[in-house]
Amino acid sequence: MYLSNGYSEVNKKYEVVKSELGEKTDENVILRSEINRLEKEITRLKDSIGVLNTQIDRLERTISEQKDLIGKLRGKIERREKKVAALKKEIARLAQQSKVDWEKINRLEQEKIELKEALDEYYRKSETAQIRVEKATEQLNTVVEQKNEVAQKRDEMDIVRDIVTNTTVRFRKVALRKNQHSGELQKIKKNDKSWRYTDIEFFLEHPNQALLVGRSFRVKIKDLDHKRTLPLNEDNPKYPDGGKIGKEGEKFVYDGNMVEVTYFNSQKKKSKNYQIQVFLISGDKAFVLKNGKYTIVEDGIVKPVH
Repeated sequence: MYLSNGYSEVNKKYEVVKSELGEKTDENVILRSEINRLEKEITRLKDSIGVLNTQIDRLERTISEQKDLIGKLRGKIERREKKVAALKKEIARLAQQSKVDWEKINRLEQEKIELKEALDEYYRKSETAQIRVEKATEQLNTVVEQKNEVAQKRDEMDIVRDIVTNTTVRFRKVALRKNQHSGELQKIKKNDKSWRYTDIEFFLEHPNQALLVGRSFRVKIKDLDHKRTLPLNEDNPKYPDGGKIGKEGEKFVYDGNMVEVTYFNSQKKKSKNYQIQVFLISGDKAFVLKNGKYTIVEDGIVKPVH
């Protein structure tokens, strides 16, 4: 009988440890997956910038070549326009002489015609080159704008990666209560309705603290056994943005001060393991902080903040 009870107790502890290890493994896999996703996105954005830089180089080269061509054509046009003006003057002089040399005048007229034909061709080439410059410049502006947008996204992803991997959430207080001003709970039973309020206080710490200020974050309480978020299900005037029934977690903008959150959920607590998780919000994505998790209930026992 004693051996049987002893084995049962050891087996129970083994299952608890196995469950905890499984949860930690799942969390690590998810975190690695998130960081890998960030790394892939940053690599993709860097590759996109490389492609856009190639396009920019090609367009800048086209603009430079066409502008050089326009400059050369202008030189040719100026020289030939001067020559046409000189021919007109010479023809007029010859026509005013007492004995007109029509043969020479005809030769000069033919030369003038050929020069004008050449001028027309140079004008056409110059106009075509100018159109190419304008078109390439328009394309260049578009590509540069695209590159700037991609670079901003890349910079944002770099910052997100930095914040996700290097921010530590320093929990100061976590109190589980039945009512807002009742005593703190020490245990949570399965299908327990006594836990409704969670008071959470914490600091965010980063080597470059200014990087966090003005950033949006979200606090969630996760049911580790069922792998779901406990939704906020009561309007809370203290947190206008968090007053939506069923909203996943409490959103806040970090201003450098200690974060205070009152998390309300009146549902029956069907599990024995719960964890607070802090997420960085970037656009429409949320990334759990590497050092932003704290298990508040483990095997039904409320864990105090040390």
